Amino acid sequence: MAEKEQVDAQRITELQNAEKKLRILIEKRNALNDEARVIAEERDNLNKQKNEVLRKMEELRTMRNSLVEKMREHKRLRDEYREQAKALIATKKKQKDKMRDVLPKDIASKDKGGKKLYPTIERELEAAKAELKMLELKQQTDGTLTPAKEKELLERIKSTSENIKRLEKLASEQTVIIEETKAIDADINILFASS
Repeated sequence: MAEKEQVDAQRITELQNAEKKLRILIEKRNALNDEARVIAEERDNLNKQKNEVLRKMEELRTMRNSLVEKMREHKRLRDEYREQAKALIATKKKQKDKMRDVLPKDIASKDKGGKKLYPTIERELEAAKAELKMLELKQQTDGTLTPAKEKELLERIKSTSENIKRLEKLASEQTVIIEETKAIDADINILFASS
């Protein structure tokens, strides 16, 4: 019996050891399960954060695409305005050339470098009117004129009067051209400000 008791005691000890091992393993399992739960929660939080970041990225991508589209439209409009401005500048140049063509070549004077200067027609008109007054005054007050000199003076008065009429017409044309040029300048400024 002693042997049986010894075997029973050994079995009891083995059972107790097995129960201890089982408790230790259960505790380890519970600890690992707790750790796994914590890790799963962290993973779930990271997934939520990732999804939020992806959502924000998509919003920003959509906003960026919208801004890029607006920028392209702005560039297209800017280029269109610049083309219109270039066309107006070309028109303005034609107007200036037209104004030069309107001025008679005898009005143009030359500066020291030989470059032609185009004074305003108004200045020439004032000078012609002053000359006409002087000639008319000379005709009225100079009693020593011979018939030939008086005829020559009358021809100069007639020529100066015709020149005044021609200059008045040119001044009118020049005024129209200047006003058109100012309007073109205003349009050019608006187009460049818009672009």
